Amino acid sequence: MFFVDTHTHLYLKEFDNDRSEVIQRSVAQHVTTMLLPNIDSESIQPMRHLCDLFPQHCFPTAGLHPTSVNEKYHDEMAIVEHELKTQKCHAVGETGIDLYWDTTFFKEQEYCFNRQLELAAAYNLPVIIHSRNALNEIFSILKAYGNRLPSGIFHCFPGDVAEAEKAIELGFYLGIGGVVTFKKSNQNENCSPSYFLSP
Repeated sequence: MFFVDTHTHLYLKEFDNDRSEVIQRSVAQHVTTMLLPNIDSESIQPMRHLCDLFPQHCFPTAGLHPTSVNEKYHDEMAIVEHELKTQKCHAVGETGIDLYWDTTFFKEQEYCFNRQLELAAAYNLPVIIHSRNALNEIFSILKAYGNRLPSGIFHCFPGDVAEAEKAIELGFYLGIGGVVTFKKSNQNENCSPSYFLSP
C-alpha cells in the first residue's frame, strides 16, 4: 500500500533546512507520491527544481493561487499558460477564490479561476481548488462547466455536509486539512470536520 499527498508546498523556503529529510521520512512511511501545487511565477523554479531532485516522488503543477492575484494577473496567467504548453504538468492549480484576507481583486480572482478551469478542460488535467470564504462563488462558476472538467480536489475543504455533497456531485474530491486535528476544529471556519465525522 502507498499513499498520495495531494497537496504539499515542500519547495518553500520554510523547508530549506530539512526538505530532503522530510521527503525521505514520507517515503519511508509509504507516502511515495507528492503533488506540488504551484503558487505563482516566483514559485515555479523552486517547485520544478525539487521535482528534478525527486522525480519518482514529486510532481509539478501549473497555476496561480488566488491570494497571488493582483494588478499583474494577466502576466501571471500568461506564465501559467506557457508552463502548460511547454512543461509536463500533472494538474492545474492551485487556483480558486479567497475572500478572507482581501476582496480588492475579487473580480480578477474570478477571471483567473475561470481561465484556469478552461485550461484544465483543454489539457484534460485535474484542478486543485483553494476556497476560503468563497464556496458559493466557486460552486456558481463550477456549475457552468458541467462535465467538461476532468475532476479535481478541494484543498482543505471548508464547508459543511450539504456543501460537501454538492462538491462531490460536481465530481470533486475533498481534501482533509491538518486543522481538523486542532482542539478547536469544531469552530474552525476554514475546515469543518462535521462531514468527515458523519456516517
